[in-house]
Amino acid sequence: MNIKQTKTKAKIEAPKTAATSDGGSKLDQKQIAKQMIQFNKNTFDSSFSTMTMVYEQNTKMFETFLTQAPGIPAEGQKAIKDMMSAYNTACNDYKKMVDDNYAKVEEYLGNA
Repeated sequence: MNIKQTKTKAKIEAPKTAATSDGGSKLDQKQIAKQMIQFNKNTFDSSFSTMTMVYEQNTKMFETFLTQAPGIPAEGQKAIKDMMSAYNTACNDYKKMVDDNYAKVEEYLGNA
């Protein structure tokens, strides 16, 4: 199945088939693999986007908390902000790595 996402809804297309010598049809294995990879990539992108939105909201909330909390010393606030920054950098690196590997898989399937 081929799933094309739009902002409103996903469109599902039936997998392509190839005619066989006995008059039947055979599913195109390469096309099915490509569609499965694309579905997994879309699912990952959607999940990662949701996680990023939650992280950004939590960051805003936590920064507000830190500015209003008199009991947390400046060194503690700096350490917390550094941790949040390191987490954001690690998430961005992870997303880039996953995207690069999806591109390699798609390239492999394109050449296969």
